[in-house]
Amino acid sequence: DEGQIVEIDPPIPDPRSHSVVEGWGAERAFPTTGTLDASFDGDRVMVRVDPAAEDRFLVLNERYYPGWRATADGRPAEILPTNLVMRGVIVPAGVTAIELQYVPFVFSGYGHGLLVLGLLVSRRLPPISLQSVGA
Repeated sequence: DEGQIVEIDPPIPDPRSHSVVEGWGAERAFPTTGTLDASFDGDRVMVRVDPAAEDRFLVLNERYYPGWRATADGRPAEILPTNLVMRGVIVPAGVTAIELQYVPFVFSGYGHGLLVLGLLVSRRLPPISLQSVGA
């Protein structure tokens, strides 16, 4: 029927106060106090936050992608898939800066390893002779 209100059971949580984090089996609560200031520069996001006495959870309304790396005051931090497509980072107590940077696979440790392996293998293979057909 037109104009009918459909209730969803269970109701969809308000994303301003509730997030779904992939891999967490139990619900966790984090404070939402303090202010933040975010700046975006290409493949780099810098978020400054007020220091807090306890851990907090930062949700970035940007697409989750495995090539992103995060640090919290310069120490590595895990980026968690949040709300299906967003990025989430635990902000440890006392931290004031979260930096996220995109590192393409070719520039990662695994990418460098594959490049070196490919070079080593290619040096050991005999040269390939190419012949022209029907010239």
